[in-house]
Amino acid sequence: SMFSLRKKLLFSTNTIEASMAPVMKVQKPRTRSSRLSAQHSTKTENLAQHVAKTETLAPIVKIRPEKKFDNYKKFATSSPFPNFQRPSPQECQEAHRILTASHGERDPNATDAMNADGLDRPTVFPDPLDGLVYAILCQATNERNAIRQVQSMIGEYGSWTDYNAISKGGETKLQNVLSCGGLHIRKAKFIMSILRQVKARHDAYTLNHLWPLDDEQVMEEFLSYNGVGPKTASCVLALTLNRQRFVVDTHIYRITGFLGWRPLHATPEQARAHLETKIPDEFKYSLHLLF
Repeated sequence: SMFSLRKKLLFSTNTIEASMAPVMKVQKPRTRSSRLSAQHSTKTENLAQHVAKTETLAPIVKIRPEKKFDNYKKFATSSPFPNFQRPSPQECQEAHRILTASHGERDPNATDAMNADGLDRPTVFPDPLDGLVYAILCQATNERNAIRQVQSMIGEYGSWTDYNAISKGGETKLQNVLSCGGLHIRKAKFIMSILRQVKARHDAYTLNHLWPLDDEQVMEEFLSYNGVGPKTASCVLALTLNRQRFVVDTHIYRITGFLGWRPLHATPEQARAHLETKIPDEFKYSLHLLF
């Protein structure tokens, strides 16, 4: 468990956390009655947060592509927290050792590395565009919802990567197909937008030209598309193009804060930039999957 991992890491690196606040944040109510009470008390707050997120979507996707890439490049090779030294290479190696002892290796070249947790997700993406579309389906939701949406697309279009059929069917039809997994209006809008942009730029529904490019060139193209931010781009870079990247999703953001591997006040993007510079390349892909 993460608690035993944290305990072992603390003893192995001889460090002591200054506060138990991160632990308390990830703990769930222990009893059914307290859990129900906690769920009831957060309904209004969760609704308000959802509305707030929805209302901020438009300005986010309107950020100019060059500005997105410039923001990414600021800390592409350096940490925004140069004086924060954790995690050390030794901590990363120890975390990897502990997790692989319990869950097995996660080889980035193995076709089953991504679904070793039992989820029937797509694991091979012949075209980086496939990985980008799947990453959009996974945005802001549980991956099980994205897998349901993939299955729904297969049922409707014959293949979830038949972009000619998807484009011909139109955005409203895609919304209905994706309604089984939530956020269907937003996802249909982004997917149709990506398909239009790719077709206009490359005269075909493909991003296969990205395979031989270096990481920075790939990130520059991904970030040039409306609806694609650094997190989504990093996911595709790591899990589709098999590059060594440490992707910080909501779960990993919480866990790395719990382990003291990032400043608690770091934003997810700052955390990604910091951890990219601190975690050795040989552990980035596997630790992302093991966490």
